[in-house]
Amino acid sequence: MKVERGDCYMNRSRLSIFGTLLLGIIVLNGCGVKKDYITINYTPLSGVQGVSGAEAVTVKVQAVDERKNKESVGKKGYEYDFLGAIIAQNDITDTVAKAIQSELQLRGFIVGEDGVVILSQITRFYNEFRGFPEKAVAEVNMNIQVKNGGGHIVFTKVVTGEGVKSGVMLRTGENAKVALDAALKDAVRQLVDDEAFITALFKAAQT
Repeated sequence: MKVERGDCYMNRSRLSIFGTLLLGIIVLNGCGVKKDYITINYTPLSGVQGVSGAEAVTVKVQAVDERKNKESVGKKGYEYDFLGAIIAQNDITDTVAKAIQSELQLRGFIVGEDGVVILSQITRFYNEFRGFPEKAVAEVNMNIQVKNGGGHIVFTKVVTGEGVKSGVMLRTGENAKVALDAALKDAVRQLVDDEAFITALFKAAQT
């Protein structure tokens, strides 16, 4: 198919116009150049049932931040370097540890300073705006270890949670927050619903 030079020029012009319009939408709608500050929240899972014998197991949940980017949990776009970052006001490690801890308590496990150690190494906690129409897509990655009283690792698991907020009109921190909250919940659900993880807690308590 023959492509005329004029057609190529028109295509480039349209792309240029589209880029200009996109920049205007990002900057003017949602204050794209400003930083947004959000608070990550965890809502416990519903319909939880107690685990038989859990009251005999004491657990201690720890979390460490191993993200390459510890400064933000998202950005309002990647088309331009000056677009604003989305920053979590609360401590991500504390939020993750308390989320796991709360689910274990709901199942009957005892939380204390001595006992089985559950370590969550957070490698990703981030939201990106994708697609057309746009949506907020968040991902939470954690490397989980269960250690007995002697520090021996009896269980490891890589957990990846995803959260999506569809129908995004503006690239804002609040839209990113919805996806990030959902991603954290998905990651924790995958962990506590894993029978091998629960079995490991009992095994670690006995060794």
